[in-house]
Amino acid sequence: MLTILCIATYFKGEAFLRECRRLGCTVLLLTVDSLAAAAWPRDAIDEIHTIRRDASDPDIRRSVDAIVLKHRVERIAALDDFDVETAAMLREHLQVTGIGRTIASGFRDKLAMRMRARAMGLRVPEFSPVFNDQELHDFTGRVSPPWVLKPRSSASAIGIKKVANRDQLWRALEAAGDARSSCVLEQFVPGDVYHVDSIMGNGAVVFAVAFKYGRPPMEVSHQGGIFITRRLPDDSDEGRSLLEVNRRLQDGLGLQRGVSHTEFIRAAADGAYVFLETSARVGGAFIADAIDAATGINLWREWAKIDVARRARRLRAAAAAPRLRRRCPVARAAGGAGPVRVQRPRGRQDDPQASSCRRDRRLAGSAADRSADRRLHAALLPRLLRDRAAAGAPGRVIKRTLKNVWSPERRNRRDVDVYLPASYRATRSRYPVVYMHDGQNLSDPGTAFAGTWELDATLERLAQRGIEAIVVGVHHVGADRLVEYSPFSDRRHGGGDADAYLAFLAQSLKSRIDRTFRTRPERDATVMLGSSMGGLVSLYAYFRYPSVFGRAGVMSPSIWYGQGAVLDFIEDARTPPGRLYLDVGTHEGAGTLRDARRAGRLLVKKGFARDRRHRRARRPRATQPGPDRRSTHKGRPRLRYLEHAGGRHNEADWASRLDGALEFLLD
Repeated sequence: MLTILCIATYFKGEAFLRECRRLGCTVLLLTVDSLAAAAWPRDAIDEIHTIRRDASDPDIRRSVDAIVLKHRVERIAALDDFDVETAAMLREHLQVTGIGRTIASGFRDKLAMRMRARAMGLRVPEFSPVFNDQELHDFTGRVSPPWVLKPRSSASAIGIKKVANRDQLWRALEAAGDARSSCVLEQFVPGDVYHVDSIMGNGAVVFAVAFKYGRPPMEVSHQGGIFITRRLPDDSDEGRSLLEVNRRLQDGLGLQRGVSHTEFIRAAADGAYVFLETSARVGGAFIADAIDAATGINLWREWAKIDVARRARRLRAAAAAPRLRRRCPVARAAGGAGPVRVQRPRGRQDDPQASSCRRDRRLAGSAADRSADRRLHAALLPRLLRDRAAAGAPGRVIKRTLKNVWSPERRNRRDVDVYLPASYRATRSRYPVVYMHDGQNLSDPGTAFAGTWELDATLERLAQRGIEAIVVGVHHVGADRLVEYSPFSDRRHGGGDADAYLAFLAQSLKSRIDRTFRTRPERDATVMLGSSMGGLVSLYAYFRYPSVFGRAGVMSPSIWYGQGAVLDFIEDARTPPGRLYLDVGTHEGAGTLRDARRAGRLLVKKGFARDRRHRRARRPRATQPGPDRRSTHKGRPRLRYLEHAGGRHNEADWASRLDGALEFLLD
């Protein structure tokens, strides 16, 4: 029986609680002391637990730790907008499936959601953070008043102030005091205000309906009046436009399952639809009732079904299935016959991929360890330089280094190397872009850990075959490499902040690269590639940011990290368009090889047609008669899976496979 913990600091969500109980769940409610005696549907709730309304995150975690001593919580639901961040914090603390804090910020933080929407190419009001006085002076000099000063994390129109000039703005900021940084300033856009309410399943919008407010909520909140909203026909010009822009927004924000309430304004000046804000909740006031009356869809009940029913069905099926006899894994390429089952390795002692962890610990280790690294580099450097000279370094690829690139998402800096094709200066062409992790290891022996990928020579060979691209080598940040490259926390190594790192790539860095260089910014011309932990984060990014990264190269992925949670994530995610390259060496360890094969079988199960012309493993039996239209990309197979006979977990072997990987991803 699935156990769901529902968090509600306001009295709402009765229909959600009842539907969870009807689906057979154990329902736990965490609310505030003042609501302990409220009219909750107690026949649908197994236990009610309370906290103080002003409880801190550590206090909440301690309260929930006491709950999970007795209950194995598998879902956490935030029933109100103010509970979204608390639920995200608890999911990360307990490692429960669902959105974490980085994704949740896109539904709570008005500054974060505007930045992400703008990165997707959606129109937003002109806006500015209020951290820096000079930035504010520049904004108020560039954007004419009136402006709107909004709390970044409040719901609806709560706390919003309309300011007519600079004097009013500075007085409002001074009155905010220490809470100033928790605000965002934006241009006031006159026009009609709309809301689109959606249900998300497997990362896609499965239901959406558009409404138009009678009067803007901010106007009703500040001036009084009657709250009115009416449904727009789906086939009307307004309805079609709003549903399309909402779909684009939700695709990029990353909510896998749940509901969202999103507001847009149709600018009176030009009739364009402008994104205002979104939230991962059922709309307030009587919006849920209006949608139920207009469509027959109850958002609370459907949310409960889509959040827990699939997992409940899976549990029932597992309980009914016969117990399978444990057996040794059979060497078989992805897509071979046999069930797609995820088995967690018991240990990694025989798996050389653990070297990636040792490498990161060394970077953060003692002075003696760092001295040993320098001695290793000093010993390797002459040999590596000789090898490079013997190979005939082309010298035609143009390499530029962006120094100390600031990441607002991770609050750190790193160097970024940009490799431009030889034809870049001679033509005005635009090029696809490949983002590669561990940029230190790509071409410079002086910064590489133990040999380079010889990227420049590979790019020269591809150019001779007419395949050219801009490659962006993103340096890792030493001791935090595991933290940034891991989508999910690992019991032993921690981490789990890949969402913030990917937000940096998809938003801050990509927008800078697209502004500075002649790129093809569309999804199908944007590739991510990496190995080991870089392979893991590339695989995750392909499903996490399908609207940004249309192709991914995944070499020797460290799927074991986070107890294989990435496979569960992929299984629940929708299948995006584009191509995937996946490889592994047969001498990388039994765990690495086994996990890569499981990932390959899972991808085939999700509809990826395999490219059978390029591989070095035994030919498996086909699992389906042939690819259908959806399993191919531009008429070609979408997945290339390769097992490198004798390949090991090191830069030299990844470099030997890079040529074929880029050819498949860029051709």
